[in-house]
Amino acid sequence: MPSIPREFVTKIKHEIDIVNVVEEYVSLKKSGKNYMGLCPFHQEKTPSFSVNPEEQFYHCFGCGAGGDVINFVMEIDSLSFQESLTLLAERAGLELPGGDPVDQAELKLREAVFAANQLAARFYNYLLLKEDCAAEARSYLEERGYSSKDISNFQLGYAPDSWRSLLKFLSRRGFSEEVLLKAGLIGRASGGNTYDKFRNRIIFPIYNVRGEVLGFGARAISPDDQPKYLNSPETKIFSKKTILYGINWARSPIRKSGEAIVVEGYTDVLTGHKYGIENLVASLGTSLTREQARLLNRFAERVYIAYDADTAGNMATLRGLEILHQTGLRVSVIDLPEESDPDDIIISQGAETFLGYKDRARELVEYRLDVILEGYELKSPEDRLEAAREGINFLAELEDNLARETYARVLAEKTSLSAEKLQEEIEKQRSIKITNNNKRESKKRRRPLTSASADESVDWQLLAAIIHNQKYRNQVLASLKPGYFRGETRQLAELIWQDPEITSTEILAEISGTKKQIVSRELLNSGRQITRTRLAELTRTIKNRRVRTEINNLIEVLSEKENGEKFTINDILLYYKRLITEERRSSDE
Repeated sequence: MPSIPREFVTKIKHEIDIVNVVEEYVSLKKSGKNYMGLCPFHQEKTPSFSVNPEEQFYHCFGCGAGGDVINFVMEIDSLSFQESLTLLAERAGLELPGGDPVDQAELKLREAVFAANQLAARFYNYLLLKEDCAAEARSYLEERGYSSKDISNFQLGYAPDSWRSLLKFLSRRGFSEEVLLKAGLIGRASGGNTYDKFRNRIIFPIYNVRGEVLGFGARAISPDDQPKYLNSPETKIFSKKTILYGINWARSPIRKSGEAIVVEGYTDVLTGHKYGIENLVASLGTSLTREQARLLNRFAERVYIAYDADTAGNMATLRGLEILHQTGLRVSVIDLPEESDPDDIIISQGAETFLGYKDRARELVEYRLDVILEGYELKSPEDRLEAAREGINFLAELEDNLARETYARVLAEKTSLSAEKLQEEIEKQRSIKITNNNKRESKKRRRPLTSASADESVDWQLLAAIIHNQKYRNQVLASLKPGYFRGETRQLAELIWQDPEITSTEILAEISGTKKQIVSRELLNSGRQITRTRLAELTRTIKNRRVRTEINNLIEVLSEKENGEKFTINDILLYYKRLITEERRSSDE
């Protein structure tokens, strides 16, 4: 682990409320002493993600993810330990001390990339608002209905038709070419010369949920400039598959309404927000990814897709819709008139007209079935039969029995076939799919997590207590040894005895797989508020268990050896007497 003082790590965890941090990513509801929500780390429809505010710990009972607030930020934002501490330290108003030189260099580079992006956004925005070189870009935006206020609110910008304007601007402010290359703001030609990535384009800063600039989208002004849209390249902080344009503005409205509308373009999002439809985001591509689906799933229960008519039915889009559905979201598709997009409709006909299309949206199953049937003319028996077969394969994948029956009737009506026969075929195909899936799952199934045994439960309680309470550790470490612990607790005990100052964050970083899942679960469930009396009881229980085990082993030895081999009977009896004395002494403590 990086050489950040442990006292500082502990202070961070005391200063930051894990519930407040998690709620920025997950909708939580109070459930007893804990908060529950849909896990942001795997796809699920029923909440199994629990946050314990007393223990300041989280655990998912579905996928096993768990840890403290530092672990959460590391996992959710794909950050290093030190990057997570930096983010949380800033949140708590604390200054991060020390650190490993390599990690510090990576951290400084990441911070520099963020800073360069932020300043680049301001540079582009200033040019668009103030400079003559941006006159054509301003005219274009004005024609689309964007005022200077809108440009300021959304931080729109303009990249001048120059090879090194941004490079010179940022260089004068201390940014090296290395940082600007890493940020994707400049490129390097084969001859070694550097140049601005974006030129003569309208700039759309792309933000994360915290409002930090990750990268940029850039729209060409001249028809001769191709492609029409460019994005920043993949960088240390920007990955197109993980972010949604506008999520920084739409996060709260989506959470409040439970609904998100996904559109294709930047201006679709901006126009929607401008006209009061604030739950719009753009997908930075028509094929939605699992990472984007999980991001939406943190805030929404239902997603509407409002792509252009020529895009909505293509295979990449359909795969994206299935990914959303698999994440547990309700998915509907908004049918827009051909040759139109949300931006056009909202500007020319008003927000209410667009929302009217939304109210008539088709559920994903109906939409998918219609897309299948649209591929056939349905005039000949052969066409209807082929359409029915494709429809049967699709409907067999549905989990909902009622949905399968309902859409079997729809398919029957459109193909002029028997609904009963179609439903029979659907169930037959479903049975085959389930059998094949079960075979595949049985091959890759891992050992499931089980509840701890009674003995291990005692061990978990004690170890969780000394992990949460440093003041108890010396007392327990002096009384017990790692060998006294059983099952999954043995490795955890060894870590603590080897390094009495180890923190829960470091423990979870040291272990993996099933052990990590069980540790996070037990740390969530085991109380921080354990009393000294209870601690003493647990210590005695574990110590007595060890003594009883040794006694039973000796009795077994005595029963097998009449004259003794390596040890004499008298030696064994003396050891047995000492164990009995130790057990009585432990019970009297």
